[in-house]
Amino acid sequence: MRFELHCHTESSHDGFTSLDGLIAECREKGIDAVAVTEHDVFCLTEKDLEKARGQGVFLIPSMEVTTDKGVHVIGFFINRRIEQGPIEGILASIRDQGGLISIPHPFKPGSGLLGNPLSSAEEITAALQEADFIEAWNGGFDLSPFQEEIRDLAQVHGLRCISASDAHRQWEVGMLVTEMDLDSPVNPAALRLAMSKAPTSLLKARGYISKVKRQTFFQRFRHTDWYQALIAKVPYSLKRSIRIWKYGRKLARYYSVPVQYEAIP
Repeated sequence: MRFELHCHTESSHDGFTSLDGLIAECREKGIDAVAVTEHDVFCLTEKDLEKARGQGVFLIPSMEVTTDKGVHVIGFFINRRIEQGPIEGILASIRDQGGLISIPHPFKPGSGLLGNPLSSAEEITAALQEADFIEAWNGGFDLSPFQEEIRDLAQVHGLRCISASDAHRQWEVGMLVTEMDLDSPVNPAALRLAMSKAPTSLLKARGYISKVKRQTFFQRFRHTDWYQALIAKVPYSLKRSIRIWKYGRKLARYYSVPVQYEAIP
């Protein structure tokens, strides 16, 4: 089975994909299961799960939770919202709900477990020991310089490496996926049990380039202080409308080339 284990819809503050668009994208790319990991929001309903299942896609109720220090933690197979707070409480809440734990973009400055200067050595070690998965590849942050460290951490703490798109726009869904040799599950419990044990294979869409590496000069220019001060004066509703229009055009161009997958070395 092919999994997308980190993505967002418009229910996240920075997402631009409808749930219907997410399901359609998974069908287009042959993705069997997708974890909808909204930022600090839990919004999937039983109706959503049934609707996706009827289209051949298994939705994994999930959440990307922000700790009190800004670190992100993902919980798979949860059934209610998890409050922000200390990382140990978040990990305990995921386990209390019978969930699995993933460490996303571990070296990303600020939101990565190992990229946050406020994370203590004790907190890092405890989180790694409790987790089930660690992202070796993330579509929103280039982890290629950290491959040796991530593999070492996975080996020491018994984590399984995954690759995930961290998609916020529809065409980004499935750019990085994880494959597990599982039979098609008949219920969430069977899928959770299988995911907790199955070996993982990491795949990328052929021709995929990290978002960081493909940034143009103008995209880097947008992060300057004075540009950000200028753009902050534009109403958010207007900025979002412009982005949705632009993303729609990009999505139409994107579908002109079918996606094929290849193994990540």
